[in-house]
This record gives sequence, C-alpha cells and structure tokens, in this order.
Amino acid sequence: MSTQQSEHPPDRRKERLAVDCVRMIVHNARLSIDTPDSEGEDDSAIDCSIRLPRIKGKRKGRRLLEVQVKSTSEEASDFEDMGKEYSYQLEAATYNDLVEYDAIPHVLVLALFPKIEEWLEFNDHDLRLRCRCFLVDMRGWAPTRNPYTRAVPFSERNRLNSSSLMDFVKSYAGGKSNV
Repeated sequence: MSTQQSEHPPDRRKERLAVDCVRMIVHNARLSIDTPDSEGEDDSAIDCSIRLPRIKGKRKGRRLLEVQVKSTSEEASDFEDMGKEYSYQLEAATYNDLVEYDAIPHVLVLALFPKIEEWLEFNDHDLRLRCRCFLVDMRGWAPTRNPYTRAVPFSERNRLNSSSLMDFVKSYAGGKSNV
C-alpha cells in the first residue's frame, strides 16, 4: 500500500474525486466554482459555490448555487438501484440544511462510482475516471423529522453534465427547474 493510500482511505479519496468531477463539469460549462482549500474535515453543508464567471473589474461573479457533494458507490449500503429510479440515504441534518436555505439555492450533487477497483482506468495513453453525477433540486421539499437519514430519490433525468447544469441555472433564474 502506498503512503498516499494509507493517508487517504477509500471514502476520503472518493469524496475528493467527487468534488473534482463537479469542478470539471462546472468549468466545462464556463462557470466558476469556489471550493474550500482545507485538507481537514468540513462540517458545513456546502462543499462548493457555483458562480458566474469573473467580470472585468469585479473580484468574483454572482453566486448562483451552493452545492453539497456526496459520493457513494453502486455497492454501498446508502445507495439503492430500483431499475430506472435510484435512492440515496442522506444524513438528516444535511438534508434539512439543503431544504431550509436562505437566498442562494442549495442543491445536492451525488457522485455515483462503480466498485472501488473500477474507479480509475489508465494505460499509456489515457486516464479515465468513472463517475456519474446527479443534481437533485430539493426546492420545496419538507424538512425531515427523522433524526438519522432521509431517502433522496433521483433518476437518470437528474444526470449532471455541463449542458444540464446550464439548463438548470437558466431555469432557476426563471423560477422553475427542469433538471
């Protein structure tokens, strides 16, 4: 086992890869993203902020979304595949943070990885990260009274890519979501 693997257990590596996946999607959509630089654990419900690109003469573009990124795998106990629909068991406190936001919308991005030995594929020419991301808009959902977890349903229509992110951002500005 390498030093890097012993310093970062699989779940921590998966969390970092999940945020990196979101970062790549956001940059490909020509938006900006702020993520904490901290190596430590983050207790907030927000892992990153998606912004409009920097405008000449301003420090940062307007914040569009606050994002909580969660990672899981197809073999994890918190994930359930029900055919065309999926379910993820989200911690109740995080769930309530996402549904009870103030002015800036909060969304959940779930990064779904295959089995641990299939996350990364590489050869002499390519490096491939295998991860599917889903954006769940929890606007209008009621807070949970369950002190432990809340099942969050989602499907392939929640798939997050650069195009669906732009569609979501545009629809949010119009007051409705289509992601």
